[in-house]
Amino acid sequence: MRTSGSISKKLREKNGFSIENVVEKLKDYKINISAEKLCAYENGTASIDADLFLYLCKIYNCQNILEAFSDSNAVQNIPPLDLEKLQELSAEKLRNQQ
Repeated sequence: MRTSGSISKKLREKNGFSIENVVEKLKDYKINISAEKLCAYENGTASIDADLFLYLCKIYNCQNILEAFSDSNAVQNIPPLDLEKLQELSAEKLRNQQ
């Protein structure tokens, strides 16, 4: 069964990143996560919050989240999400929390 974690792992590997590479790239977005936690997400033993998910999609250059993460062909008629806009909203949320 495809899970968001297993799909994320495939995207990471497709981009040639190790878990440690991704942990370092996430620091650019002021997200501190351990390699163990990211590995647990990929293996399905931990869940991930939406903000982290969006940043992983950005790092993995995933332009169409629905297409990449859906098991359904129904998403073909849905326009791609505006990943940049979602990330801007997420960054704004982080700034407001500080």
